[in-house]
Amino acid sequence: RGHFGLAVTAASVALSVTVPLSDATAYKANPIAMETSMASTPPNICGTNATIGQAFLAAVNLSYPGLEAAKEAAKLNDLAGVCDAVVKYYRQGTSASWFRIGPVAPGHGRVGGAVDAMVDNDTFAHFPSPSYPVKIPRNADGGLQWTWYGPDNDDEFMNVLNRHEYFNDLLEAWNSTGNSVYPQYFDALVKDWVLHLPCNHAQHGGTNRCVPLGDQSGGPVCKWDPETHGGACDTGTFESPWRSLEMGIRMAGWPVAFYGFQQSNNFSVDARVLMLLGVSEHLQALEVDGGHPGSGTVNWEMTQWRGLLVAAGAWPELAGAAEASQVSFKYLTKLLESGVYPDGVENEMTSNYDMGTAADYYSALVTVVQAGLPAPPASFSTRVEAMYTYGAYVASPSGCLPQNGDSDLCSTGGFVAGAAAFFNRSDWEYVRTNGAQGRVPSGPEHSTPSVMFPWAGQAVLRESYEAGAAYMWMDVGPFGSNPFHAHRDKLSIQLHAHGALLLADSGRFAYAGTSFSHDRRPYAHDTHAHNTLRIDGMQQQQAPALATAPRPNTSWSFEADRDVVQGSMSLWDGLKGEATHSRSVWHQRGEWFVVVDVVSSDRPGRTVQATWHCHPNASVTLDPASNRATVVGVESRTALPSSARVAVVPATGGAAASWASAKVVKGQLKGQDNATEDQGWYSASYADASPAPVLVYDAALGATTRAVFGWLLLPSSGPAPSPATLAITALGSASVSATVTIGAKTWPIEVPIEV
Repeated sequence: RGHFGLAVTAASVALSVTVPLSDATAYKANPIAMETSMASTPPNICGTNATIGQAFLAAVNLSYPGLEAAKEAAKLNDLAGVCDAVVKYYRQGTSASWFRIGPVAPGHGRVGGAVDAMVDNDTFAHFPSPSYPVKIPRNADGGLQWTWYGPDNDDEFMNVLNRHEYFNDLLEAWNSTGNSVYPQYFDALVKDWVLHLPCNHAQHGGTNRCVPLGDQSGGPVCKWDPETHGGACDTGTFESPWRSLEMGIRMAGWPVAFYGFQQSNNFSVDARVLMLLGVSEHLQALEVDGGHPGSGTVNWEMTQWRGLLVAAGAWPELAGAAEASQVSFKYLTKLLESGVYPDGVENEMTSNYDMGTAADYYSALVTVVQAGLPAPPASFSTRVEAMYTYGAYVASPSGCLPQNGDSDLCSTGGFVAGAAAFFNRSDWEYVRTNGAQGRVPSGPEHSTPSVMFPWAGQAVLRESYEAGAAYMWMDVGPFGSNPFHAHRDKLSIQLHAHGALLLADSGRFAYAGTSFSHDRRPYAHDTHAHNTLRIDGMQQQQAPALATAPRPNTSWSFEADRDVVQGSMSLWDGLKGEATHSRSVWHQRGEWFVVVDVVSSDRPGRTVQATWHCHPNASVTLDPASNRATVVGVESRTALPSSARVAVVPATGGAAASWASAKVVKGQLKGQDNATEDQGWYSASYADASPAPVLVYDAALGATTRAVFGWLLLPSSGPAPSPATLAITALGSASVSATVTIGAKTWPIEVPIEV
């Protein structure tokens, strides 16, 4: 989240912002004037600036019930009167009651922290990159540099800057303290942003085209002038504050601030008018879907149409709002059907974005109820419910979503209490609370604690629902619809046990900019950044993008005492000939996991590499004589060192292929010390990049065209029992025979493999 703004104190005016306009009377905004009432400085901006007044007149549906006074003023060509009447309607009315707050008693307290740093010093935190607080520069006219890419030259910095999520921080600060400095500052930001960044009469292409400030595609910049009144604005652009993703996010947040500040005298008439004018611009711009850079990206378009729906429901008095609500739900329904599998998994194959999208769809359902809009089809609600079913059941016992694709360490968005109540699903609460609350999961799909999401090809092998239970996530599904966010990680696994993260994913790193983390971004996508195999050093292909059918139910089996899941990968970039990696996992519930890797090739001479990734705070020891390793993990939520561990035991036995070498790699950089690739890096969240230990095993198959490798993964809260072995005795055409021995106990198993 971004926090930034103009310097201001409660006692003095720190800055005067002048925004030049082509109209005869330019609007000069004092952003923090100490108002005793909204009307303390008449006339309002509509009376002093005909450009803004006429644009606002076109933005409001004056036939809407309750706006009769504004309509009468319009008949008299009294633009100031129109704006005063509309502002009075919102301040004294009860519309959008779900966003309004109760009276706030005046006070002089401060909340401190990031909000006061924003208000007092132009210093903001919580950007994706860099991780430290940043002071936002101002333009020559005193306004903020809304299109600045930040010190790391990262376009995501500008994007977050223009999402305005800090509006709600200011509202919360005012609500908790009653200090007028917070609404004054909010008032200043609204005036600054709307006046500097017009995008009216949105279109894609067409005549009299202008582009938003910050757009790099070329063309005249849109401005508030008497000829164009802010447009015709081309929204089919990429990096500008009017990117459709940012528009959608703003429209989800603006109503909270607009209605929350209604009873503040420091939220001026001018700022209220400009904010409503800005909403009108968004209603038009969000409906323009021609060629924007997020077309075809589910999480992006979902945010776009959800923002349009929220704005239409919050401001039905604005021109085009009724049509906007219909358009938004048409697209939302289409996206839900095409972008979310029947098992509830969003097809980008990244849990962070999956559950973010789920939150947007759920918000759309709530908006329909709150605003009294026409109900969506039942199938819409059913699919959204499936998304939260996925979120609840895919999470680890610590509540952490898998870190697949562009996801972060221990995202906890899989469970939302409001959604559980909305859908009456107390079983989600049961899973989330490790059985302390809610009802026990039931039905044939929950006959064991393990679960399969067959369209996405994601398996969760779970010991139980108890805290500290062993948990493995495995990917046997498609690559993902969005190559920017999906990773080449098929057949990869992640392992938690005893409240610890034991085997990790490498994360996502920074998407853009000049940071060290961004330099590691290609590594995030590579196969060797995940817990799987490479053949001849090649990367998996980014295919297939989508599943056209669910995984066959013969590819997994969950029973009371054990689970089995199998999958395969045959698509490799740059590989000569053909080769397949088949991986099966056998989970002996409450005991251990066995991973069987079969490599089949059309020719001899292949090389194979296996990698097991750990968190930077984990410790790894490797016995060079046996190639056995012990990983002491980190607490799943805090990433602090844990005593929990997993023994990584390579298979032996007459049928098992052996590893020629094994080593621990940490913080390896391509081009240094003769390294040909990055290895041993971890990103807990966006822009993070830390050295992390990776177990790297290498083998040469020689004349063999079919070989089997195996692993016993033995989680424990302390030192693992000894001896612990996995012996592979036979490699058949469709199965592998093996025996697990732990102490005096043995388990003969026949592991099926996908061919």
